[in-house]
Amino acid sequence: MKRVVFFKILAVVLMMTTGCSDITVIETNSMMTTSYNDMTVITMTTKTDEVIIIDVAGYGTLTIDWGDGSVETRTLEVYSKDDWDDYKYEYRHEYSCTSLRTITITGKITHLACCNNELTSLDVSKNTALTYLACSSNELKSLDVSKNSVLTDLSCFGNQLTSLDVRKNTALTNLSCSNNQLTSLDVRNNTALTNLSCFSNQLTSLDVSKNTVLIKLDCSDNQLTSLDVRKNIKLTHLACFFNQLKSLNVCNNIGLINLGCGFNQLTSLNVSNNTVLTRLSYGENELTSSALNALFEMLHRNEGEKDIYICKTTETDNSDWRIAEAKGWTVYIH
Repeated sequence: MKRVVFFKILAVVLMMTTGCSDITVIETNSMMTTSYNDMTVITMTTKTDEVIIIDVAGYGTLTIDWGDGSVETRTLEVYSKDDWDDYKYEYRHEYSCTSLRTITITGKITHLACCNNELTSLDVSKNTALTYLACSSNELKSLDVSKNSVLTDLSCFGNQLTSLDVRKNTALTNLSCSNNQLTSLDVRNNTALTNLSCFSNQLTSLDVSKNTVLIKLDCSDNQLTSLDVRKNIKLTHLACFFNQLKSLNVCNNIGLINLGCGFNQLTSLNVSNNTVLTRLSYGENELTSSALNALFEMLHRNEGEKDIYICKTTETDNSDWRIAEAKGWTVYIH
């Protein structure tokens, strides 16, 4: 059990690499009537009785109705796409008792981060200008982003989503939907994707053949029986731990740096073309000692640190991992 936990932590580690201007604030503790007119509107419901934190960026007048009689209004400055961290504004609000409250945000919002707020619902369908949405670690059971066609970054991991439709989000470059309950995920229309993290779901298949600019893919801890990455020639990081893969072809992925494929049903692995590979986590599969020796023989002599992680089995004991060490690889056996 300790060995499984170690490699699940390692699966996440292998894939890790993801200011305010002077703003005039007007606050009131009395209920204020807001006329939405043509303003964009975002609503969310929270059940927290603690501090809620929301980060936003956009332009023009922004109003947040916290749903408990408190309203904040401020003017946001225009910012460039790459200045999110410099121009986002963090809103903090503390509720005095436990109760479901609907928060209403009106204004021209392009970036919204509302993670870890015990949200039970989030409606962004009326804000079509949204390009960045982070709503991870909440209690969302559904999320409709079909109207957010210019969305480039979506992070919704750690919720209770059973479905996620991103077919209309063709501008997406980063998608993180891990730790949900998804049984399917269609990313064939998302041809601009460079980062896809969908680990710890219930996926039985995943078609990434159209995602030819994909750089990082983590689909670990699902129920995949096959994974075709032959067309993902720009991949540098691939993690597919804890699936049911019987084969994996990475011959076309010559840019791979990190490869994690432990705890599958692989009987062989060809890394002869992966000349820049510096970290390989093979974990537990079904390679014989001779197949393991063949794998060690294929490893290249790269500069710098090179690590390979394997599980201690009878076949491992009978293999000659000194072949890898002779090429400068550090072998970790767990």
